[in-house]
Amino acid sequence: MSRWSKYMPRASVKVSMQTRFEYYVEPEPMSGCWLWIGSGNGGQKPYGRLFDLATGKNELAHRVSYRLFKGEIPAGFQIDHCCRNMQCVNPNHLEAVTMEENKRRRWLPPHCSTCQCKAG
Repeated sequence: MSRWSKYMPRASVKVSMQTRFEYYVEPEPMSGCWLWIGSGNGGQKPYGRLFDLATGKNELAHRVSYRLFKGEIPAGFQIDHCCRNMQCVNPNHLEAVTMEENKRRRWLPPHCSTCQCKAG
């Protein structure tokens, strides 16, 4: 029996997106990251995915986290992992930035302590 069917209602049962999201999160105490243990996108980058029952589409787990805990993602912005862990979905480690800023930060070391700093 799969983990989902044993402990959670089937997808046909309406369960809130937040409940489904939290089911696939495993906190990592040393880094503070919330590791996504659900399905991934299977590509080169290990982003987690979560099926949205309302829209019928797969969503990137870190984007779902941002929307659940911080609000809508501004138009034209991407979500940057300040901790540099692409499997992390901790909203405190996520920041909405422009594509140019996200590319600039790509090879920088983790900077969670400066996530809120606009100059950081």
